Amino acid sequence: LGHLVELDLAGNMLWEWTEVLAVAGALPGLRALTLSGNAVRDPPPVLLRSPPPPSPSGIRRLVLNACNVRSWGTPLWLLTDVLPLLEELLLAHNDLRDVIEVAAAGGDPPTFPHMKFLDVSDCDLTSWEQVRRFDDAMPNLETLVLNENSLSDIGGTVEEGGGASPLVEAERPPPTPTAPARFAHLSALQLSHNLITDWAVVDDLDRTLPSLRSLRFSNNPLTADMGASEARSFVVARCPSLEFLNASAIGTRERADAERSYVRRVARALDAAPADGTRAHIRAAHPRHA
Repeated sequence: LGHLVELDLAGNMLWEWTEVLAVAGALPGLRALTLSGNAVRDPPPVLLRSPPPPSPSGIRRLVLNACNVRSWGTPLWLLTDVLPLLEELLLAHNDLRDVIEVAAAGGDPPTFPHMKFLDVSDCDLTSWEQVRRFDDAMPNLETLVLNENSLSDIGGTVEEGGGASPLVEAERPPPTPTAPARFAHLSALQLSHNLITDWAVVDDLDRTLPSLRSLRFSNNPLTADMGASEARSFVVARCPSLEFLNASAIGTRERADAERSYVRRVARALDAAPADGTRAHIRAAHPRHA
């Protein structure tokens, strides 16, 4: 079986990591392993204290969706002791809410420069502070999938009192020019089915993720009362570096039309605003076009 490069063991009632690693270790050519739907859970303490098992180090892609993983310590163990050359890790439908505590417990966190793709959809994530730990561990990450979590911001300038209005928003402080860039190589981000309610988050995506070119942003409260084309137009206009939105390419004409429409709407809002500071708030909320 030395020629086997992909193995799908999804839904096979596996629950012992020692069994999984024995199978993988017997396949020297294996490059992709799928274990979705098995109850492999977190490794027991005795396994963590043991010498690292024989490593199927050729594996580059590991799928652990819905495997009852309950700690960020499990993927850290896999990346550190078992699969140090892993490039793609899919962990959707698990529980990684302890990511901050686990990252802080071991002193200087390890880094995994080979990691390019991480899917942590539906992993009980509630804050961008948790998400930042993935950047600490995986500095060369190119794709991050965060769908179906409970994220409301990306750690930027969102303030209480912001809202879903795309034109009249609370004034917020200017960007901090010395803030270090996060996710420097991240080109694709998925944020669908989260709890985003403020357009400041969209502005922060463009400001804080310098390599971002592809975004999935459907089914957030922010655009719940907007038509699909209207919501798309606003996101395109506010993110000049995007090339794909919700898996659809952004053409030159679409971008030009979106930005012209956006400028006209901001201009109308400014003309209609009373002279009581509202205009300053509108300008602050639309730094690219006001």
